[in-house]
Amino acid sequence: MTDLKTQQSLLAVLREAGTRPVSAEDLHAQRVSFIMGSVKAESGITREQVQRELAKQEGSKKAS
Repeated sequence: MTDLKTQQSLLAVLREAGTRPVSAEDLHAQRVSFIMGSVKAESGITREQVQRELAKQEGSKKAS
């Protein structure tokens, strides 16, 4: 077995990051990324199409 250990400084940064709220822009980007990762490459769906449809659902004009 290996004796892997996580640096305490990294753990502290991760804990602090977990307390910050997620911005609407970051949440939108995460949604786009999740959808793109879920569709097959041969589907032909583009990132721009996903952004446009999400913008419609979110009631915004992020991707026109």
